[in-house]
Amino acid sequence: MMSLLPNDELDPWALPAVPLTSWQQLPVAAGMTFVIRKQAMLHIGIARNLRNQWVDHPLRDAFNSLPLDTQIHFLERSDRSLQALLQMASGWIDAYRPQFNAVKLTIEAASSLKALESIQNELQELEARPYLLDCYVQRTAAGGTAAGKGRDPGRYACLRSRHQTFVNGKKSQYIPLYAIAKYEEQCERGRQIKRLRKSRDNVRNRLEQARRTLDRTGIQLLL
Repeated sequence: MMSLLPNDELDPWALPAVPLTSWQQLPVAAGMTFVIRKQAMLHIGIARNLRNQWVDHPLRDAFNSLPLDTQIHFLERSDRSLQALLQMASGWIDAYRPQFNAVKLTIEAASSLKALESIQNELQELEARPYLLDCYVQRTAAGGTAAGKGRDPGRYACLRSRHQTFVNGKKSQYIPLYAIAKYEEQCERGRQIKRLRKSRDNVRNRLEQARRTLDRTGIQLLL
């Protein structure tokens, strides 16, 4: 059969296969399985250990009712993480819409994992540079202590924190005017990091909720 090739130009029908009733012959390796009967793609699964997954497969009862000529085609990809395998599997699931897969949820989970990777990369880049969380620069000239110490109040501004405390035990510290740009950049970087951390946590929560359902459809995620 000529099938769509959404991933890696591989044809699931051309992969090695074992009868559905001989799942014990599946390899002890990470990868994907394709439950196929003739021209029908019935299910696509991913697991860190293909054989072990079938010891107590969540869809065992449903598969037991399938005709005896149903086969399990398999693809070993021990070089890939489960997240990478999900990206591959989601393309086939989108193309074939298998009967026993949670199609929409699987595609959404793959998209969320891709977004999470992008967020984490951006966070890593931002967090590698100096940043200040929950801080802002007050550009008005410093007075009070700064002036009292003989400083020119027109040469200082104030760096303030909404939550954290500076080394001096206060929520503010004086900064020279020439350093305003540097501190404002660090404050802005802190705001970006805070937004990204919130987005990361939201995506992780969605994936955790999806994981519980996907586990029941033979799609393993390692979060």
